[in-house]
Formats: sequence, structure tokens, C-alpha cells
Amino acid sequence: MGTQEQETRRKAEHIAAEANEVRRRTRDLVIDALRSGKDSAGRLTDTAQRVLEGAWRGVENVAEEKRADVFRDVIDGLSEALSRGAYAVKLTVEEAGGRGQSYLEDEIKGATQDLRTLESIFVERIEALVRSSANTTSQQTSDLINHARNAVSGIRPQIESAIEAAEKHPLGLAKETASVASGVSRRAAGSLLQGIAGVLGDLGDTVGGGSKADQ
Repeated sequence: MGTQEQETRRKAEHIAAEANEVRRRTRDLVIDALRSGKDSAGRLTDTAQRVLEGAWRGVENVAEEKRADVFRDVIDGLSEALSRGAYAVKLTVEEAGGRGQSYLEDEIKGATQDLRTLESIFVERIEALVRSSANTTSQQTSDLINHARNAVSGIRPQIESAIEAAEKHPLGLAKETASVASGVSRRAAGSLLQGIAGVLGDLGDTVGGGSKADQ
């Protein structure tokens, strides 16, 4: 695991443990991680899992009566950021297509797969975390899992829209030839993760979604 991934997990833990403006700070943390556009650090599912795992460790340091509320805020902040991330995927591939440019086949397929698994991983990881705790009552466990399901239902339209846009995107070079001519393709359109990072930066500036994440 690289430094970027470790930092994201550490910051998520710190935010949850402080139990202060958790929703906003979690959202901003995730968006900043996605903006980095570096390898797996830009993938929605990977980032979501790191944030959830870090935040859960932080939650365990919160007063018992506040733990469930804090983790709900983590879920809400994360879902807001993932919704924006999915929207950024959609805009990125649509804008490239509109310019007559294309991304590598592997990048588009990877993004599509990432989006398709996001909902299930989101809920399954939360369920595994809350069920693993001896300090969570059965009612709290049930409530948090239902909250996660409701949150993912709320972002489903953005996910489905992003998948549809990616599937319509004119594929660039096939896997077999990517190593030979990827430089040409990337000069034309940039890498997909870089494009998504750029769009997220624009969205943050225009709709108030991104102060720098907590140090």
C-alpha cells in the first residue's frame, strides 16, 4: 500500500475520532483522494474501502453513545463524495467523446467495473465492519446497515448514468496495442484518472465541495 493510501486511511480515522464536522470532512477527504489521480488512489471502490476502514477505527475511540451517529456521518460524507466521483466519470468521458478523443480500452473497462461493484462493496464493507464490533448493539448494527443501503440507493442514479456514459465512449487502443501507442492516446486525451481528477477540481470550485482535507 502506497503513502497516498495510508494517508487517506489515517485521515479518515482522525476525522472520525474527533467527531467534529465528520460528514463534511469525510466528503472533502474522499474528493481530495480522488483528485490525486494516482493509480489506485483514484478508484472509487478502493478509496471508499480505505476511508471506511480508517473511520471505523476512529469511531471505536468515540464515546459509546456517539459512535453510531458519527459513523452515519461518515457514510453520508462518503456517499456524497462517491456521487460526485461518479458524476465526474460521466462528465470526463462525455467531454472527451465530444472532442472526438478516446481513452484506452483498459481504462474505460476498469472504470466501468469499478462503478458496477461500488454499490455492493460499499454496503458489504460497512456490514462487515459493524458486525465485527463487540461494542455495537444489534439495533445499532441493523440501523447502520439500513442507513448504508439507503445511502447507496441515493447515489445509484449517478452511478448508472456514469456507467451508461462509459459504455457509449468510443474506445481507444485495444489492450494488445496499448503498450506501443499509449503515449499518443494519452497526449490526445490524458489518462482517464487525470481527466476525472481535473473535473473533480472544477466541480469542487463551483459547487463548494472541496476544502483541502484535514492534515
